[in-house]
Amino acid sequence: MTGSANILVVPGLADSLAGRIETLRMRPLSQAEILGRSPHFLAKLMGNSFRPMSGDRLGARLSELVVRGGYPEAIARTPRRATDFLRNHAEQQIQRDVKDLARIRSLETIPNLLRQVSAYTAQLANVSRIAGDLGVARSTVNEHLALLENIFVVDRLQSWSRSEAKRAAKAPKLHVADTGMGAALLGRTAEDLDADRAFLGHMLESFVLGELRAQAGWNEVPLQFSHFRDAHQNEVDIVIENGPHRVTGVEVKAASVVTAKDFRGLRVLRDAAGDAFQSGVVLYDGTVGYRYDTNLWALPISTLWDEPEDT
Repeated sequence: MTGSANILVVPGLADSLAGRIETLRMRPLSQAEILGRSPHFLAKLMGNSFRPMSGDRLGARLSELVVRGGYPEAIARTPRRATDFLRNHAEQQIQRDVKDLARIRSLETIPNLLRQVSAYTAQLANVSRIAGDLGVARSTVNEHLALLENIFVVDRLQSWSRSEAKRAAKAPKLHVADTGMGAALLGRTAEDLDADRAFLGHMLESFVLGELRAQAGWNEVPLQFSHFRDAHQNEVDIVIENGPHRVTGVEVKAASVVTAKDFRGLRVLRDAAGDAFQSGVVLYDGTVGYRYDTNLWALPISTLWDEPEDT
């Protein structure tokens, strides 16, 4: 157990540990872990084995789950005390772990950068905008983003393409790794998220990504995560690859209903992936899971951790 920083990038590490270390990232708890359940969502997604079902609408509970996040110490506290803990935890990680990873004279920019990532979570990485907001150089933002990734509080989600060269050239998305911490740093409550549905949508996307990545940690085959966006602004929030020939997509909506427009990006991804496309899902805050089109489903968000009833 190495703590909250990536030990392999600590300066002065005398031994590369090659061949004698296996890295297993322990992410914040998923909802299934909190509830003591064994989810099968990823297996069904990869196998396109969903069936019509009914689930629970979360309503106001959805914002509460997003704001709570997955740190065990925060889950056990009241909302006010959880916020205090998460703020202090972020501050301690920056003060302690960042100093272990880099010789930085002033740490003032890094907490502000983490708040910026939290405010713009699940959006394309616009380094120029962030640099302008913080009054620092683009190179400084890039360096500090790498540090935040190495202390596991920021996730960078690369763009998906059939071409590896195009993947590298397109802008990634930045996600706060735990939405509870992100909300705490911004001073946002569950009621605030309910009142700001656009921001709830972005935070919910990061929340779902965290759920899926936590579940992927115990998957037999390593999974690769990315996002999809083409030149016509067709998007899929999360693309998951199980090897080079199995592609799935997940779109996240905070709404209680699903429309044809919500499947547009998934249809474009299906065409782009061709025979590799396994299935696509729109997760929404509704009560009914149903097949929308070939290999495309609308499912309640709660199916990520619940075993829904067949209809």
